[in-house]
Amino acid sequence: MDKITIIRYALAAVFFLTGVILILCEDNSDFLSSLWGMYFSISFIFIAFLCFIFIRREQLDLVFIIYLVLFGVYLAYLMPIFGYRTSFLIFIIFSAIGLSISFLPRLILKREIFKSSHLYIEVPVCILIIILISFINNISFVSSFPFILPSLIIAVIALVISIVYHVKLKQTNKKNTKKSKIVYAALAGFLIGFSVSYISLCEINVLFDSSSPVILNEKIIKKYIQSRYRGPTVYYFVVEIDEKQYEIGIPSSLYEDYEVGDSVEIAYQEGLLGEPYYLYAGYTFH
Repeated sequence: MDKITIIRYALAAVFFLTGVILILCEDNSDFLSSLWGMYFSISFIFIAFLCFIFIRREQLDLVFIIYLVLFGVYLAYLMPIFGYRTSFLIFIIFSAIGLSISFLPRLILKREIFKSSHLYIEVPVCILIIILISFINNISFVSSFPFILPSLIIAVIALVISIVYHVKLKQTNKKNTKKSKIVYAALAGFLIGFSVSYISLCEINVLFDSSSPVILNEKIIKKYIQSRYRGPTVYYFVVEIDEKQYEIGIPSSLYEDYEVGDSVEIAYQEGLLGEPYYLYAGYTFH
């Protein structure tokens, strides 16, 4: 093992341990327990991943390396500059580019241009799911299960594409003969397709909603903190509207200022896709 390889392994280990330590210490810091703090912590683990794959650079395409470097730089340094709407669009664009590079050459041109192309979509999509889930924590939809049907349709389409892709891969790669790989790929395609489509529809419904909010003053019937091992600490007020309880995500700075029985301003909006929702009136996600 040469010195350069040892340095890369050392850098990967340092970045990875730093990210893990920051995640473990989230309860001791207001910044680390925030949404941006979570992004900051994850960015170290992502950079560690980049350092590690550079060790095996001879197995990677240059386009793939550039793609991941740009994604890592954005996640670590540029994302806090942009609002939720812009960040959502950038992640969708990254994932769309990855999807195109991964599957379209094989499906349309019937050949694989990049050996490591499957990672183009897997890396950004997994991080996208984590970040989108963190955003949805602050929203309370009137419907218990919005967008289930369209998400299932998209998931089935993803399942079919995944099966066709891996069948073609099996036909051109004689070593890849196990049917179990196709089953796993189909299952992964379905789960990723459903997760991304469901959360993305929720995001689009809120981020691009131009309806005028209706401000309600509702009494707090309960308040609690939800702390996760991997993710930001989320603060909630529970209010009752039309005999139904809603969990409303709030800023951490607001949590100690209100007690059970106090009134808090809640905004009701119709949603771009017709799914109404409630959120704390002081939040601006656009």
